[in-house]
Amino acid sequence: SVTIPGEGTYVVNTTTGDITFTPVATFTGTATPVNYTEKDVNGVISNPAPITVTVTATPPVAKTDIGTSTNGNPAIVTVLTNDTPGSAPIDPTTVKLIDPNTGIPSTSITIPNEGTYTVDPITGDVTFTPDPLVTVPITSTITYTVTDVNGLISNPAAITINATPLPVTLTSFNVTKEGQVARLNWATTAETNSDHFEIQHSVTGKDWNKIGSVDSHGDSNVKNTYTFIDSNPVNGENLYRLKMVDRDATYAYSRIQSVKFDGLNRSAVSIYPNPSSDKVFIQDMDLAQVKQVSILDMNGRAVFSSSTVNSNGINVSKLIPGTYILHIANINGAVSNHKIVIIR
Repeated sequence: SVTIPGEGTYVVNTTTGDITFTPVATFTGTATPVNYTEKDVNGVISNPAPITVTVTATPPVAKTDIGTSTNGNPAIVTVLTNDTPGSAPIDPTTVKLIDPNTGIPSTSITIPNEGTYTVDPITGDVTFTPDPLVTVPITSTITYTVTDVNGLISNPAAITINATPLPVTLTSFNVTKEGQVARLNWATTAETNSDHFEIQHSVTGKDWNKIGSVDSHGDSNVKNTYTFIDSNPVNGENLYRLKMVDRDATYAYSRIQSVKFDGLNRSAVSIYPNPSSDKVFIQDMDLAQVKQVSILDMNGRAVFSSSTVNSNGINVSKLIPGTYILHIANINGAVSNHKIVIIR
C-alpha cells in the first residue's frame, strides 16, 4: 500500500491484482499518481505504468422524515438519522429549513395556522411547535437541506408532521394589572376530556410555581370564560402560563403572558430588613402554616430551601450580593413571592 498525505491510500489486492484508492474525507480532485508493475509467470517484471485517480465529490443525501405532535405538544424530528453522507461527513450544524414562500434557507420558520419549525443549532434536530389556536388535526410539511464538511449541499427532503390539537381550544389568554393584583382571563370554544387548568407563575421564565387551579367544563362545544386572581404578584415582571390538564393526566401549556408591577406594598406579609446582609424575617403571618420556603436566584435556581421557618429568621449571610426571590408555600396551598436584595 501507498499513502499520499492529505489525499488517500492505494492498496493492492494480492489475490486479484486490483488496486483500490481510498481518499481521505476532505479530498477531491486528481490524486497524485503512483506507478505499478506486474510480473509474468516467469518472473519477468513489466515497465512501470502510472495510475491516475480522480475523486469526484458527492453531496449528502437527505431523506424524508415524519413526526407526530399529539395534544398540541411539540414534535422533535431527528432528521439526520436516515440521511446518507456523500464523499464527506455530514455537518449537523448546517441543517436549514426552506421557506415555502420565498425559498430562502432559515433555522426558524412559522407557517400560519400550522405552527413553527426550529432547528437545534448543535444537533440539527428539528422541532415543530403547533399553533395552539388550531382546533382540527393537520398535516404540515416543510423541506430541509444539510451540508457536508466540504460545503456540498444535499437535495431538499420533506419533513411531514401529523398534528392533533389540544383537547382544549384556547381562543384567548391575557393578564391585566388591577391595583395590587393580577387578573388572568381566558376563554375556550371547545373542550374534550378536559379536567382542569393549573395556573403557574414565574419571575425568571425558567422556574415555575403553581399558584392555583380552576376546574374546566370537561366536554363542551360552546364558549367558556375563566378568571383567576393572583393576589401576590411581585414587584417587577410577573410571568403566567396555563397548564391544561386532561382527565388522563396528559397536559399542554398555553403561551406565556406577563404583567409588570412597581411599588407593591403588601400589608399581609412583609419581609424585613430588605435589603439585608445577614438575616431576613417573615412578618405578619403564622409561621406554623408555612410548608416550604425557598430563595431563588434570578436564573430560577434554588439557593436555599427549608420546610420550616421560625422567628429567628432566615440566614442569608452566605449568599452572593444581588437580587433574589423569596418563595413561600403554605400548608393550605397558597403561595407568595417576594423580591429581596442581598448587600454586603
